[in-house]
Amino acid sequence: REKLEHTMDSGVVNLFVLFLVVVDLTNLIVMAALNEIDETSPVFQGLTIAVIGCFVTEITLRIVAQRHRFWWNAWNAFDFIVVLASTAILIAQIVVDQMEAEGAGGLNATKTSTSALRGISRAAMGLRVMRVLANLRKARQLSGQVRSSLRTRVSQNKRRYTKHQFDLDLTYITNRVMAMSAPAFGGHTAYRNDIHVVSR
Repeated sequence: REKLEHTMDSGVVNLFVLFLVVVDLTNLIVMAALNEIDETSPVFQGLTIAVIGCFVTEITLRIVAQRHRFWWNAWNAFDFIVVLASTAILIAQIVVDQMEAEGAGGLNATKTSTSALRGISRAAMGLRVMRVLANLRKARQLSGQVRSSLRTRVSQNKRRYTKHQFDLDLTYITNRVMAMSAPAFGGHTAYRNDIHVVSR
């Protein structure tokens, strides 16, 4: 479970989730802007099924990896509710569309159910937009993790340079790029590079 949790928190998975969010948001905008296009068209419906399917997989894997700790985070619970509601509405939409195609039930009843379902569907779209906002937080968190990872890697490259009568603490960014703290003089040279040695 620890390995699975580490994988789900990796940069690749987070970037993939953000990509899905962008695709989902684009799908929502296009459907809202082009009213003449049927929301149940195979293209839009297929895209929605694919995106929600990926979200369901992501949430399921996180629950398996974190178990009860998953529910301690309010954002995780929010994601679960949004994905669950979107999945339920998508299934209901497919069932109603199938009933309409087969001509099952009365015409008025079918129209009423379809109208109510589309109202719920619009509410689900709002929830999915809220998910996009939540994932913007993930983007900021991801960028912070990347910076932290780079700083950790650089801090592990500290070396003491004692050749050619030098005694300097250096951090090797690359083979040709080095960094160090600001040089000091007096008593501060006990724990920082001596400015006289640096000037040489």
